Amino acid sequence: MKSIKFYVIIPARLNSSRLPNKVLIDLHGKTMLERTWNQALMSNAHEVVIATDSNVIMKEASKFGAKVCFTSSEHSSGTERIQEACSIYGLSGEDIIVNVQADEPMINPNAINKVAHELANNNAEITTLKTNIIDQSDYKDPNQVKVVSDINGYALYFSRAPIPWDKTNSNKQLTHVYKHIGIYAYKVSILNKFIAMEQNQLEKIEGLEQLRLLANGYRIYTALFNEDISIGVDTHEDLNKVRKLLANVE
Repeated sequence: MKSIKFYVIIPARLNSSRLPNKVLIDLHGKTMLERTWNQALMSNAHEVVIATDSNVIMKEASKFGAKVCFTSSEHSSGTERIQEACSIYGLSGEDIIVNVQADEPMINPNAINKVAHELANNNAEITTLKTNIIDQSDYKDPNQVKVVSDINGYALYFSRAPIPWDKTNSNKQLTHVYKHIGIYAYKVSILNKFIAMEQNQLEKIEGLEQLRLLANGYRIYTALFNEDISIGVDTHEDLNKVRKLLANVE
């Protein structure tokens, strides 16, 4: 893979409806945030930054040596927080940013590299990743976001619902069914446009900010990634899965 320059920014906040203060939850001696940051450091990123509106998170991140950017508490999404961080650091419109969620303590560094390279090599506006779903429970789980793409790999829609739904019930084989991996790459110029867009009804209904981009006519390229996939921690069940996995590798 040709070397490219990109930045990882990790938006982090304390508030979480299902798992309060989840990014500071201890996972075998390290917080979830520190583990996510460590994984991002193993990618080829030029720099890894945590963007937050929390003094508590800033203090914690400083303990383990992370570079932290303090941002507004008024943002409605992590993408908006990242855009402010880019502005604070004076990044140019052509700089490539990878958005890594703070609740991905086992994110594969190769996934970070992959999404950045797909942006650089496919002339896309935004890139993200998808993986094959092999478990019916994941297909029906609203916490597992699904994506449907066109024949060229560009997203048609993202949903918490089981899509595509085959009325003949052949989806019991899960053919052409993909789970979205919540990592994005985009240029700063796209982020600057994003903050001017209003939330639309689809985004509000699904709780998925990428639908704001689709609704405004932006194309999101979805690259297939079937290496080890991390578990985004949204529920207590997810948290228990991560703890068991860490117990087996440490």
